[in-house]
Amino acid sequence: FEATSNWRKRLLRFITGSFTLPRGGLQRKISVRALGADSANQLPRASTCTYTLFMPPYASKEEVLHKITTAIDNTAGFWLW
Repeated sequence: FEATSNWRKRLLRFITGSFTLPRGGLQRKISVRALGADSANQLPRASTCTYTLFMPPYASKEEVLHKITTAIDNTAGFWLW
């Protein structure tokens, strides 16, 4: 798997809510937290307020990539227009 620039931007938006980094860089670190074993069939989640990615325990790298890409591709967000 080769993460393209577009995929990285979409991952950044999934975790932080923004496609770009602030001028001074991130003010806090992105963290990854494990979800319980009962969440293995769920998609990853993110808290854009705290820059936290919540990852279920997947069996393989391929499953991680598939699930995170699915989550990124199907994110609606909380956009108010």
